[in-house]
Amino acid sequence: MIIRNSVILIDQIDMDLASGLHPRDAVIDATTHRFRPILLTAAAASLGMIPIAPAVFWGADGLRHYR
Repeated sequence: MIIRNSVILIDQIDMDLASGLHPRDAVIDATTHRFRPILLTAAAASLGMIPIAPAVFWGADGLRHYR
């Protein structure tokens, strides 16, 4: 996931540089465009792990025999 994000980030920076943006502005523009998808992916992954964390929710029934 991290490698994919960095490839997309570098590609966005390259496109901004090709359109004539200053390198600093290209980096800032690319990171602001990529921040929301990174944040949503991290939130979805974190929220998806909540049911198995304490092993008492309805989604963690299969983990009870490991205690």
